[in-house]
Amino acid sequence: MEEFLGHSSGDTIIKDSTGSNTLNFSNTTLTNIAEVDASSGNDTVIASHLSSMKIRGGAGNDNLIAGSQTVTFVYDGTSNGFDSFNNGSGISTILAEADGTIIGLASGFNNGVDQIDINGKTNVKVIGTGGNDTLNFANVTVLNNPDTFELNGGNGNDTINGTNSDDRIVGSAGRDTLIGGGGVDSFVFNAQSDSRFNSGDRIADFDATNGEKIILNAITGGIGSFNAGGGFTTGGISNQAIFLGNQLRVDLNANGVFDTSDLEINFTAITGAFSAANIVF
Repeated sequence: MEEFLGHSSGDTIIKDSTGSNTLNFSNTTLTNIAEVDASSGNDTVIASHLSSMKIRGGAGNDNLIAGSQTVTFVYDGTSNGFDSFNNGSGISTILAEADGTIIGLASGFNNGVDQIDINGKTNVKVIGTGGNDTLNFANVTVLNNPDTFELNGGNGNDTINGTNSDDRIVGSAGRDTLIGGGGVDSFVFNAQSDSRFNSGDRIADFDATNGEKIILNAITGGIGSFNAGGGFTTGGISNQAIFLGNQLRVDLNANGVFDTSDLEINFTAITGAFSAANIVF
């Protein structure tokens, strides 16, 4: 179709039926169209090369393809599926429309949009599928964010590359590789299973001097003590933390032995000296 012409008020919505469909607007002009709503299903939506447009993927795991014009991909709620993105030559933006919005991304996201606009909303999160995801945000700009931008890979052995803003990166369970990128980043560990003994996560660019943080929500009661070097205290100190050979170890069971009950976080590259000031609990 060459053109969709909506009402002059500009509030016309093109809404897809349920099911998995392909909606190709690449050679279509859209006039007075508020948005295209792909509804439920695993849809493919191809943006226009002739008009700017707004696309709502909705439920389902959608394939969203930007074009040479400005395109905005709209999200609200928590049931948006895990979408794939192919960027185009125009400006592409993911837009959150509500507090608590969950933006689910399929593995292989590689700078699939230019911008993520949090739109002043709170508690907006980007999450992976729970499998072995690779998510790269190195060239993605975050806009209008009242919080620290949260990237959560979910379970699985993920590789997450953050933005050039301040990120809050959650690998969750599995052996993850975490790259903060620019900004002052925080790396969050909510449970011992997030970074286990002998299979701990790897942080590839931790900047201790710049105030980056390890957030240990897995710990209750705070750090018992911190030592840069050496081993755990014989007899055990509850939640004793040591930094040894570019590895952070926390004695969660207070037995004085580094074992399968403990937390391990590895640093493959670190700037400055790691200290207790880099730990939040």
